[in-house]
Amino acid sequence: MPSESELLVRGPRSDEVEPLPYDAGPETEALRLQAELTEQHRTSLDSANSATQAPAEDAGPLSRELSSVSLTSNASATVVTVQPSDTGPSNTTPRRPRIWQLPFCAADTSWLHVSNTVVYFVLFCVNVLVNSEAVWPGVRQVDRKYGPIVTPAGWAYHIRDLTLFLWGMAMCCQGLVESKGWKEGLLEVIGHTWQVLWYSDTIWLVLHVSGSPAGLALAPFFSFCALVAALAVQTRLAWAVWDVHLELQEEGFEGVPPLGYLFYVYPCSLASGWLLVLHCHATTVAVTTLAGADQVALTAGCVSLVLATAVALLLLVRFRDVVFGLAFTWSMASIWVAGFSANDDYRPDQLVAFFCALVLGLLTYCIAAGPQLSAGGGGAAAAGLGLLGGPLHAPAHHTNHNGPGGLH
Repeated sequence: MPSESELLVRGPRSDEVEPLPYDAGPETEALRLQAELTEQHRTSLDSANSATQAPAEDAGPLSRELSSVSLTSNASATVVTVQPSDTGPSNTTPRRPRIWQLPFCAADTSWLHVSNTVVYFVLFCVNVLVNSEAVWPGVRQVDRKYGPIVTPAGWAYHIRDLTLFLWGMAMCCQGLVESKGWKEGLLEVIGHTWQVLWYSDTIWLVLHVSGSPAGLALAPFFSFCALVAALAVQTRLAWAVWDVHLELQEEGFEGVPPLGYLFYVYPCSLASGWLLVLHCHATTVAVTTLAGADQVALTAGCVSLVLATAVALLLLVRFRDVVFGLAFTWSMASIWVAGFSANDDYRPDQLVAFFCALVLGLLTYCIAAGPQLSAGGGGAAAAGLGLLGGPLHAPAHHTNHNGPGGLH
């Protein structure tokens, strides 16, 4: 082993330095790199001194001390500082992008988006033309001519305007960026059913306002097609919306938000409740046009109202869709109210409409204000549609503590 004085003069060699313990941390790696660079520098200094200088005799302790100071100063002149890499999380919070820096239009536009937009545009234009009475007479003029049996009041048609507005918002939103997964999930459930509904409703509207006997006779067929499409998409959403909600939560998202229910689920419920009563009205008008006798039309109208109420009861009890119950009650009550403006005696269809609206209204209130039940089966059939934007029912382990709407 070299003496302490020799180590002070020339420094330790690589075989005399104990190796540093290996550690994968950034600080240990930096120290190891610094030690290797220092050793290489000392080796180069030793080789340069031995090549240019002849070995001199020992001049005593003072000479050795000066040599040690010179070597130390030369070795410390080229110290390389290695900064350890900072692999820890940064404490700085990323800045929130401004609204004009966010992506606006979605890049994954599909044929379903385009076809939905085209068909909705046709529906919207036809409704504008009918309401403006520029091409055809208005709906109320035809209702006054062939009414008043099973004829909704004029203000009841505002539910169509509300439904069209929500559908328009859904069509605008389907082309925008959405990063939480719920929009595409709901659109896959709906599919092309909305287009069938819109086509059928548009044809019914044109045939109804035409005022011709042939058009009024064919109108119930297309109103029935629109009703079947509305009930189909409402039923499919009621069975699948909870599955979509759970799938989104498994992927790390929050699930279907209230905005998804407002733009994609509630318009179907409003359309189903309104079209059930509208089909009764279209059937009564067709019978009046073909038979010409008020008694036959009155009987057909009362029977259709009872059948529509039975279908509404089944849907309301099964899926507990409060929005659907409110839409049906609104439409049925308008038939009862419209009868008073006809300056006629109290007709049987008014009485039937009053009791149907009363039963559906009370059941809707019980569902909205009553205790929320937890489903025991846990399947898609256990999913109900709440009023404020969430499933009323979840599987058995889920408990709703957020009020009647199930707002998450």
